[in-house]
Amino acid sequence: SLYLWITVLPHISIKNKKPKDRSKGFIDDPRNQLFKYFLSFAERLNPKIVLIENVKGLSSASNYRDLIECSLRETGRKYIVHSEVLNAKDFGVPQNRERLIFIAVRKDIANALELSPKSLKELLTFRAKPTSLREALDGLPKVKANPYPNNYKETNIQEYLETKGYTLYKK
Repeated sequence: SLYLWITVLPHISIKNKKPKDRSKGFIDDPRNQLFKYFLSFAERLNPKIVLIENVKGLSSASNYRDLIECSLRETGRKYIVHSEVLNAKDFGVPQNRERLIFIAVRKDIANALELSPKSLKELLTFRAKPTSLREALDGLPKVKANPYPNNYKETNIQEYLETKGYTLYKK
């Protein structure tokens, strides 16, 4: 049995649209229908947990958020669902990046673990200590710069590979 099914839905076409124009034809736009294919996979695979990530703007776009939540509730063996706009910086990532996250737990699993939509919300609202980029990179090994230019016209790759014991082309 599949434990976790994660997807990042493709970019939803709401960028640069005014809030009042976001709902105009939004649901009918074919670019915004890929989640239905994802749901058909989820229905067949019946994963214990489903996690979906998308742009923050989706939370205010023409009932799309509600449509995804409702669809997940009725998919396969049914799921309890919660969605929340989260920021990567609140989870120890040194980046200010807001995303809409959907988390859905299959009802039989949720019942066994005594999970509810409220407890899913509590899970998603966990906050970690902010992390700076310096802290995130601390302890990683130093990387040497490439001594060869990245311009292939100036670099004889065959000669370089031969110094390493490889042959690119047979002479």
